[in-house]
Amino acid sequence: MLYPNVSIESIGNLGERVVAEALLRQCPPQWRIIYSKFWLWRKTRYNASRYREGEIDFVVIIPDKGLVCIEVKSAKEYRRAADGVWQRFDESESRWIPYRKSPWEQAVSNKHALVSILSERLGRNRLPCGYCAAVVFPRCLQHGQLPAGEDDPTLVIDANGLDSLADTLQESLDGWWEGPGDTSQVEAVMLPGEAAFCESLAVDVDRRNRKLVKLTSQQARILSGLRLNKAVQILGGAGTGKTVLAVELAKRAVAQGQRVLFLCYSRKLASWVGDSTGLRSFVASNFHRLAYQYAKSANLLWPQSPSQEFWSSEVSTVLLEAVDLLGRNAKFDTVIVDEAQDFLSEWLIPIRELWNEEGQFILFGDENQAVFGGEIIGHPEIVRYVLQDNCRNTREIARACSRVLLDANVAVDSGSMDSLPVGEAPRWINGGDLSRRRTVTVSQVEEWLAAGLRRSQIAVLSPWTDGNCLGIQAEDMVIGGIPFTRNLEVWRGSSACLFETIKGFKGLEADAVVVTDVPAADDTPGFTLQDAYVGFSRAKQELVAIASSNEAARQLASWFSPESC
Repeated sequence: MLYPNVSIESIGNLGERVVAEALLRQCPPQWRIIYSKFWLWRKTRYNASRYREGEIDFVVIIPDKGLVCIEVKSAKEYRRAADGVWQRFDESESRWIPYRKSPWEQAVSNKHALVSILSERLGRNRLPCGYCAAVVFPRCLQHGQLPAGEDDPTLVIDANGLDSLADTLQESLDGWWEGPGDTSQVEAVMLPGEAAFCESLAVDVDRRNRKLVKLTSQQARILSGLRLNKAVQILGGAGTGKTVLAVELAKRAVAQGQRVLFLCYSRKLASWVGDSTGLRSFVASNFHRLAYQYAKSANLLWPQSPSQEFWSSEVSTVLLEAVDLLGRNAKFDTVIVDEAQDFLSEWLIPIRELWNEEGQFILFGDENQAVFGGEIIGHPEIVRYVLQDNCRNTREIARACSRVLLDANVAVDSGSMDSLPVGEAPRWINGGDLSRRRTVTVSQVEEWLAAGLRRSQIAVLSPWTDGNCLGIQAEDMVIGGIPFTRNLEVWRGSSACLFETIKGFKGLEADAVVVTDVPAADDTPGFTLQDAYVGFSRAKQELVAIASSNEAARQLASWFSPESC
C-alpha cells in the first residue's frame, strides 16, 4: 500500500510515478511504501540551533527486516563529467546542470538523517532493524563504468532493473542486516494513526471573553452617576456585571481613602472577592460571618448550635447590638451589598447601622431571582438603577436562561442579547443513574481539557452537597485522573477543576460549566426554577446540563432547544 494513499495519476513527477507503479506491482501487501517522506530536524552534530529540511522520494519498510531509502532521478539524461562532477540535462533550458552532491551522496545523506531522527524519537542509539539506500534512474540506461564502490547493483538501479526492483531492495537490505529486525517501532512513528487539527475551544473562549469582559457603556454611565447619590439600589439579571461593578466601586472608594465593606450571602463569593482585589481598608464577608465576628468582638453571647430561627431573625438583633457597643470605629465609609435578593429584610437594619454615611450605601440585586420568593430590600433614600445589558454569557446561554425565566412567568428583554457573541448552544444529556452521570460529567470535563481549556476555566455544579454524582467528600479529590477541588484558591491557580453546589457558586462564574444531577425543577424538593436559572447563568461560554430523570431531560430539552422561543 502507498502512504499517503494517493492515486498514481496524482504523482506529477513522471520518474517517481514509474517507480511507484513498479513498487505497487511487485511488493508484497505487507510492505509499507511511503512516498515523499519529508522532515525537519536540527543538525546537532555541527550546529544544534539550526534547522534543516530533508526529503526522501520513497521509504520502503520491509516487515521484520528494515527500511530502504530510495532516491529517484527522473530526468532522461545524467552524466559524470571528466572533472568528476555529476550533471543533469534540463530539457526546458537545453543545458547541463551540475549537482553539488552525487546521486549516491544524496541518497546516503538523507538515509542517515532519517535514521538519526527515528533513533531520537525512539530513544535509542541505533535502530532495531536494518537500513540502506538506493538510487533509481527509471528513465535512463547506464552506459560506461562508474567509479569503484559506486557501481554496486543494489545501490544503482536503472530502467532495466525496474522489473526486479522489489527483489533488489530485499537483496540490498540482506547485505546490510543479517537476520530479522524489529520494524514495528519504526512503522509506529513513521505511520502513526489518524491526526487532525481540530477547532481550539480555548482560542474561541478567549476571543469571546475579550468582548464580554468589560464594563458596558451603560455601566460606565452608572459609575459616574453613582457619585451623586448616597444610597443606590442597582438591579440586574444574571450576567449584567453586578459583582464586577461592585468590586470596581469598592476599588474607587478605597482609592479615595475610605473604609469599605463588601457584604454578600455566599461565603465563597466573599472569599473570592476578598482574595482577588487585594485591597487594604477593605473587608469582604458574608452576612452571618460578619455578625459572628462582631458579636465576639463585643463579647456578646453566641449560641453554640444556632437554630434556623436564630440565623433568620435573631442574628439581626445580635449584630445591631454589637455595632452599638463597638461604636463608630466598627463602621465603614462605604457599604456594598451584593446579591441583596438573598438577604432578609430585617438584616438591612444592622447593615444600615454599619454605614457612617461618609461614603455610599449600595445594594446590588437580581430582580429576576427576587420573583422566586426573595425581595429586593427597600430603603426610603435609595435611588434605583436597572442594568439591562448582559456582559457575561454568550447569546445562546443567555437565551437558555431566559427560557427558564419565561417558565417562571418573568418578563424577558430579548433585545438586550443582540450585542452578545453568539457562542455555542448549551447541550443537555440524559445522564440516568448516579454512576452514569459521574461518567458523563468526567468525560465532558476531559473533552474541554483536551480542547485547550485550563482547569481554572471549568466548574462542575450540582444542586446537592450530598448524593451528587462526583461523590466528593474531601476538599480535593482525583476522579478519572482529573483533579477536582472545592477550594477557590486551588481552582484559581488552575491546579484542579472546581466542584461546587449551585448555591455555593452564586455570584461566581466560569468559562465552561457542567450542571449535573439536574432533577425536574419545582417538582423536586430543594431544586427550583431559581436554582436552574442561577446554575445555568454561571456559564460564560460553554454549558452542559446532565439530567437525572426523563422528566428533567424533557425540561432541559425545552430550555436548550434552538426552536424554543
